[in-house]
Amino acid sequence: MAAPDPALDKDIAAITGKLAAISTGFARDAGKAETLAQSARGAAVGSDAWIAAQSALAGLDDWRAQSSSLVTDIEARATDRAAKLQPDYPALAAIRAKAQAETDRQTATIARIQASMPSA
Repeated sequence: MAAPDPALDKDIAAITGKLAAISTGFARDAGKAETLAQSARGAAVGSDAWIAAQSALAGLDDWRAQSSSLVTDIEARATDRAAKLQPDYPALAAIRAKAQAETDRQTATIARIQASMPSA
């Protein structure tokens, strides 16, 4: 059992807040990207509608990069603990799983929207 670590708990709380903001931003922008992708479905590659949808997808990629970076940061904390021979920290493992699930969900959403559009 890991001993309480108030500093790590504070970091985990901050990470949780960042993940929530990323998730909310992604969801908002995914809705917009979905609408733009629907408009681009009948449009030619390179058309204004297609370019607008591609730009929206690029914005989603930015959110996913932030989410993925958060997973990397969490994993670095876990690796640091392991290097110090400290036991796994359940709250850290839980936020890592949550962040990875969010990143995976974002990846699937981007792929689904991208697949619905004409490809270049």
